[in-house]
Amino acid sequence: MTKFGTLEEANPWIQWEFANEVKVIRVILTHRIDCTTCDDNFVQVGFHLGNNPIVAGTLTSNPLCNFIEGPVSSKQQQVIECTNDVTGKYFIIQKQGTDTNTLGFNEIVIHGTVL
Repeated sequence: MTKFGTLEEANPWIQWEFANEVKVIRVILTHRIDCTTCDDNFVQVGFHLGNNPIVAGTLTSNPLCNFIEGPVSSKQQQVIECTNDVTGKYFIIQKQGTDTNTLGFNEIVIHGTVL
């Protein structure tokens, strides 16, 4: 996927649904190079994997794969290892916090195995 960005909302998120249950090993994110004010796009961001689809406006109930405190500099590529041993059909990236925010990145590659 390339050039993703949400509107301002509480707990912005993006979700992928896989055809089968998977185990995600790592995620490679390339942050947006066309945005000079996007450094806060990756503050308090959770990477989740499980069998529950997200419901808009809520926090996901799926187990945590990894978490980024942030901030992450724009124009940077980042490798996120799945440090917790979790499996599922739904992979969700969700920014957490009480403020209205956006979530965005330039490109993502998800590495894993089909179970």
